Amino acid sequence: MGVAEETRVDMRKMGKEAQWMFVQANKDKLSKSISMSDSATTETEGSEKDAEPVDEKWTLDRMLSALATPKELTVEQLKAIRIELSLQTNEALDTFREKQGIKLLADALETLENSKHKSSSTGEVQYEILRIVKQLMNNRGSLELLLTHQDLLNAMALTAQSHYAVVKKILYELLAAIVLLRPEEGHPVVVSAFDYFQYKTKEKARFYSVVRTLKHESDAPIQTTVLTLINCLVNTPEELYDRMELRNDFVNLGVDEVFTKLKENEATNSEVVAQIANFEQDAQQDEEELADELKQHAARTATLDQSNPELVFKGVLENVNKHKYLRRPFLDIVRRMLLLPTDPNSGHKQWIILQRIVQQLVAKKDEIKYDSQAKLDMDQLMVATEDQHQLEVKNEEYFEKQTALQHEISGLSDKVENLKKELAAADDKVKNADKRVKEQLRETVDQQVAEAMKVKQKELDETQQRLQAREWEVKQQVLDISTQLQYDTHQLL
Repeated sequence: MGVAEETRVDMRKMGKEAQWMFVQANKDKLSKSISMSDSATTETEGSEKDAEPVDEKWTLDRMLSALATPKELTVEQLKAIRIELSLQTNEALDTFREKQGIKLLADALETLENSKHKSSSTGEVQYEILRIVKQLMNNRGSLELLLTHQDLLNAMALTAQSHYAVVKKILYELLAAIVLLRPEEGHPVVVSAFDYFQYKTKEKARFYSVVRTLKHESDAPIQTTVLTLINCLVNTPEELYDRMELRNDFVNLGVDEVFTKLKENEATNSEVVAQIANFEQDAQQDEEELADELKQHAARTATLDQSNPELVFKGVLENVNKHKYLRRPFLDIVRRMLLLPTDPNSGHKQWIILQRIVQQLVAKKDEIKYDSQAKLDMDQLMVATEDQHQLEVKNEEYFEKQTALQHEISGLSDKVENLKKELAAADDKVKNADKRVKEQLRETVDQQVAEAMKVKQKELDETQQRLQAREWEVKQQVLDISTQLQYDTHQLL
């Protein structure tokens, strides 16, 4: 974008307000990259002096009414609306926005682009509508609001299909300016607009139209604008892996080959060459940053030639070998990679998909995303792999326990052998022991048994005496009962 690397680094660290003040203070310098001036436009744009005089009756209501019928809009009407808006107060612009003026602009752009019967003036009308959007962007409040109108950005993106070079030029200028002036909010909505463009036009890959424009347009201002937009899109994200993902989108579309041809052409504009150099320098810095991250993870990567596939694979294998639980999934991945096709068509696409998945896994993204339609939710994917993960964990635990048990069994076997030897020695000692000790033991046992027998005999005698006494008592009770029965019987008779 024509901004020194040190300045760009500082800008990334600035807050929103500081970034706005910096841009406003350096508009003249930045205008070389974000050419928003009318002086560089073609004859299609025309001069402000040539526009029809502003009709005093162009009220806000009349503007809104005209925008509500896009197929009837004329270039002269749109120029008058733009000039009138430039003269309005902030309060009047607020009223324009409140009355759905921005939505009407979006609807007008999309209606014109979707029309099956485009006239020769369609491109000019689209161009003038984009100039109105540009005029609104000059108002800070309007710029903030534009960032919340994704439908307008989506409709703007659709104009990239226009055959008019000036339409593409102002479109890419506006999108680049949105990203530059409001990187945190502007970058995601602009990328979403390109996703929408891909979805609506069935474009084979996101940003395909951008690279195609760069490839086929020979006009230096347009080339510079496209390159500025590319650099804005790629270099704005704070996260390294986000920048590399976007850059790979363009690389996979062959932007490197386009750069080579432009650099080899002596007629290529110096600003175009400078923008290409910015892209390549930023790519190199990101590669170095990635290398630094790898060095932080493992000291061995300090001498690892990352351009050598064999050495990189060896490094990965060494890392996996340090963690036993990674061996099984790693081996399965490598085996299946051997089965991936290598043809330049479907094979190449499958390898690109694999590349994208690995990139986003390393970046710890919430989604594995290839384009606006092809997405995999990371949370769902992690849940789906939970059973497999638990199985792998159990298998690893089983393996570790089995290994530990084998070591324990081996140790126990050694102990058993030692015990057998000790027992044999003990047997010898027992056999050679003094017989007197055995006799003493027998005598002691016999004595204890005799004493125990006496005690038991005494207890038996006492028990027998108690039983005899109890037997006498029972007999006496029976006799008494019998006597009483005889008496009672006698009385009854």
